[in-house]
Amino acid sequence: MWERMVAMGFLSVLTNLRLGPLKKIANELSVSLPDTSSTEKYCEAIVFAAFPGERLRVRNSKLKKQTHVTFSAPAQLMRTVGDMGFVTFVITNVSTMRKDNDRHYSPEFDYGGLKWSLLCMSNKESLALYLCQTGTVFCKFVITVVNQQHHDDSICNEGTQRFSSASTENDWGFNSVVKFDTLLDPKNGFWNGQSDSISIEVGIVFVEAPKQQQVVQQPAATTNNNVKQSAPKERQPAPKPEQRINEEVAQQLLELERLESLRKKIKQDITKLFKEEEKTRKDVHQKGIKAITDCIESSKAERNRIVREQQERERKEQQERARETERIRQAQEQNADMKRRIAEFTEETAEIALKKKTIQVETKEAKKVVESLRAQLVETEESIGKLQQTANYQQKQIQQAKKKLAEIQSQEPDTPSLSASSDDEEEAAPAVVNQLPVGTSPHNDTDNEIMNQLRESLAGILGT
Repeated sequence: MWERMVAMGFLSVLTNLRLGPLKKIANELSVSLPDTSSTEKYCEAIVFAAFPGERLRVRNSKLKKQTHVTFSAPAQLMRTVGDMGFVTFVITNVSTMRKDNDRHYSPEFDYGGLKWSLLCMSNKESLALYLCQTGTVFCKFVITVVNQQHHDDSICNEGTQRFSSASTENDWGFNSVVKFDTLLDPKNGFWNGQSDSISIEVGIVFVEAPKQQQVVQQPAATTNNNVKQSAPKERQPAPKPEQRINEEVAQQLLELERLESLRKKIKQDITKLFKEEEKTRKDVHQKGIKAITDCIESSKAERNRIVREQQERERKEQQERARETERIRQAQEQNADMKRRIAEFTEETAEIALKKKTIQVETKEAKKVVESLRAQLVETEESIGKLQQTANYQQKQIQQAKKKLAEIQSQEPDTPSLSASSDDEEEAAPAVVNQLPVGTSPHNDTDNEIMNQLRESLAGILGT
């Protein structure tokens, strides 16, 4: 699918070029160009050279209207070599044969007074070839798929079969001659890609003469003898004894001649058979040598392949060992790093636990200090409250004393006495001050400072 898309894109690009650039591209790619001035043909030649599968696709699309397989047997391809007759069929539209299971029969051809035909059909992924004969005959046959490039590489299949007119099977051959992939590959030389055709050569030689010919020849010989023998009877109705003796001698001579000719024929047949056996032996010997050579070459190739695979496997194993060693080293480094981190975490945990214990002890001590400070604060606040009450009481007394003093002063009219009373008051004032409670004395500021310090220290402890 991708090859087709690329080929179509390549073709669309080439169609926009002129003949000069197309010829230059074809010369650089060593592509044989058709004898024409059509840019379309040039583009197709370049694309088909780059994408051989596209040539097959185009040809198959053109052959959709001609899907039937046709046979042709040119007269110049018919020949006789010794006792063996050969006929060559050119089969077209071979590529369509692999897609169907139909039987394709060739036109009948004459050999030895009998009608023969060739059967072609597909057997799974292989080409099957059979020789068809409806009469009774014992023969050897050879069916060859001709290699059009190298004739020595043709595929030959030999067989010996006794055909019988009484049998229901009148086709004998080979179920798997060649794979279609091999047959339809232009590089192998069997398939002509231009005409989609192959050449099949059929060779036939009789092991025994056909019965029909023997039946036809025997009555003729009998008729001739009767004619020869009846003629003298008409001339001489009553032959003499000497003539009878001469006739017997002539018959004996004829019999001797017949036996001699039969002996010569048998000798010729034996010589021919020996030659065929010698040829068969040589062919078998050559095939054996070729098979041994092929086996040796295949064994060498297999050995080289095994060596390469072993080397490749050893190289991969070595690389895998190196990678495994590297992974082990990295794992060891990671393990050592993890151990170091675990040790650091353990030390940090121990330090944190020690700090926690220290903080807990300090917290307990701080709580004790806070409790004691709270108790002191409560006592101080209680003493301050008492002092405040005392101060309030003393202030009330001072106010009462001042009122009494004012009343006394208002009742005395004399000024000296007033001054004296003033002096008395001045003398009584220090006494009153001395009688003031602690809260109204100068020590009251000191107590306030102590209370402020206690509050600040308590706030600082609670804040921490």
